[in-house]
Amino acid sequence: MGRDSMGLLRALFGSDEEKLATRRATARRDAARSAAASISLARKDIETGNFHHYARAEIPSDMWELNELDRAELCLTGSGLQISPEIAELRKTAILARMASVVEETLKAEDSCLRFRLEDIEETTTIASKAGVPLTREFETVEMQALSRIVNYHLKDYWYNMHDGWYGVRPSSASSNVQAAQYYIMKGRLPVPEEFFVKRDALEEFLMKHKNVLAKLAPYEEKRKSAA
Repeated sequence: MGRDSMGLLRALFGSDEEKLATRRATARRDAARSAAASISLARKDIETGNFHHYARAEIPSDMWELNELDRAELCLTGSGLQISPEIAELRKTAILARMASVVEETLKAEDSCLRFRLEDIEETTTIASKAGVPLTREFETVEMQALSRIVNYHLKDYWYNMHDGWYGVRPSSASSNVQAAQYYIMKGRLPVPEEFFVKRDALEEFLMKHKNVLAKLAPYEEKRKSAA
């Protein structure tokens, strides 16, 4: 086959390098379109209040857990394209929305449910830190309020557990109250209320005074706990 014929074939079908370059360019265009569509869907989700799925800092290893922003990022990086700054902005918006939601839910929560709200606060703080999103003042304030509230809740519950009410004296529950109060005081670096020391000392005195009785009651206490 002559040179003219080879030139004609290249003109019609292109060289292998040209074909590869064409395929890559097409793949990049498709990836850019797919990423743009995913970003658009994510924006609509976040604007309509479905932000929880997007309020995270890392792409999960489980492909079933990917959200639209994750898909957009993977599309772009997989095709050698730059990550759109919109992705980081939308993640930040979702995290800020989650903070606002946690603040609202914590303010509405009963004292007995604050443990779960504090778990939400801790998880949200971790996500924001990894994503480089500063905590809002309202979020930090509500965390300290929740810590103070839960300490007071355990100190009040201690009183009920150490007085002969409907369920009798429950020193093991009172001990849990003291330990929980101490944990949250240390976690929030809160000033220790005098009431805490009074109740802790009273509990220790009670346990020393009744240790023989409590030892005999221990099996029944465990049975009651397992049945609860």
